[in-house]
Amino acid sequence: MEDIQEEISWFYFSVRGGAPGKLLKINIMNMNKQSKLYSQGMAPFVRTVPIRSRWERIRERPTFEMIENQFVLSFVHRFLECRGATTYFAFCFPFSYEESQEMLAGLDDRFTDADTWVLAETKAQAQNPERTQAIDRYIGTINLPKLDNEDASKLDTPITHEELKKAITDLSNGKAQGRMV
Repeated sequence: MEDIQEEISWFYFSVRGGAPGKLLKINIMNMNKQSKLYSQGMAPFVRTVPIRSRWERIRERPTFEMIENQFVLSFVHRFLECRGATTYFAFCFPFSYEESQEMLAGLDDRFTDADTWVLAETKAQAQNPERTQAIDRYIGTINLPKLDNEDASKLDTPITHEELKKAITDLSNGKAQGRMV
């Protein structure tokens, strides 16, 4: 077998029993080079069970460096004031299997097979002028989600029906996005 140097792109681990208030420095080695992500504000996620069970980004900006041609990510975390707590760290916001299944079920509830077929068929006919009205009628039936103020503030502007129509008509004729042919 060839000599292959393995590197990781993610991490997920926990620390149990850290002394409340104590500072922990973590160095993660042998990662794929992630300097672009971390230079633009990427930060690992942390949660402490049972007192802060929601995932949040670590408070202090992580540092990174190349040491002997290896990417090393470093960050610090102060243990919360709770004896016996377990603190979890993750590269990005992790989904449990149960959370993933709930999200997929929600998508199944929102989009039927007929919706998917109509979208692909409508897109395939988009270049046909007679179908333009059909596209307009179909897009008018799509109930775009309404965002609460917190989510809306995270976006510059939500997608509009016109942008959705343009995205459909710009796809290659006869092909639905994400479908292999």
